[in-house]
Amino acid sequence: MLKLYFMTFFLLMIGLCGGALASEVRSVWMKNLPYESWMNAMLMGVKVGNLYIRVDRTNYKGDSVLCVNSIMSTEIKRFGISIKNSKTKMFYLKDDLTPVYFLSKSDETGQEKIVEGTITNGTVKLKTTLEGKTTEKQQSIPPDTLFAEALEEITVRKGLKTGNKFSLNVFSLDFFDTMKVDVYVGNKEYITYKGKSVEVFAVIIL
Repeated sequence: MLKLYFMTFFLLMIGLCGGALASEVRSVWMKNLPYESWMNAMLMGVKVGNLYIRVDRTNYKGDSVLCVNSIMSTEIKRFGISIKNSKTKMFYLKDDLTPVYFLSKSDETGQEKIVEGTITNGTVKLKTTLEGKTTEKQQSIPPDTLFAEALEEITVRKGLKTGNKFSLNVFSLDFFDTMKVDVYVGNKEYITYKGKSVEVFAVIIL
């Protein structure tokens, strides 16, 4: 699912970068704040919901940071039963994309789950509230860990060039755990966006 959404980000992102070529873009989020993006959530080629992202600036503990808000809502019908899910994520990053704070809220068929976390010095502290009960824990993460949800911006900053490869430790706000991912920038292509031909790259995440 991560691959699907990330490739969709790029097709929309390049179309919103004015007349610049994709390979010349060095930042998506910081080009013209606030940054906003609307996307369709797809499952096997069928639209099942919507995804909205907004990036702006805020203050966190006296520092200016990037604030990213995302809202996803989906509805899947199986055997005549409608399954509705909604998730909101809000997280703070420094300008170099170092993660510092996040808040995730999800609602699966009426059951709300809230997870709040802070990341400092290679440690993430989690506070989870479910059905009125709150639990806390902390775990160590690699010092170079970044938010998985920032992969779009990370890849653009590293350079959109066919054949570029790099590995990252990322912390997912869906699984609340760290994983290692490999990112590969594929072939350059051209698509028609709003009546204009724009340059795009397929980005594969493994």
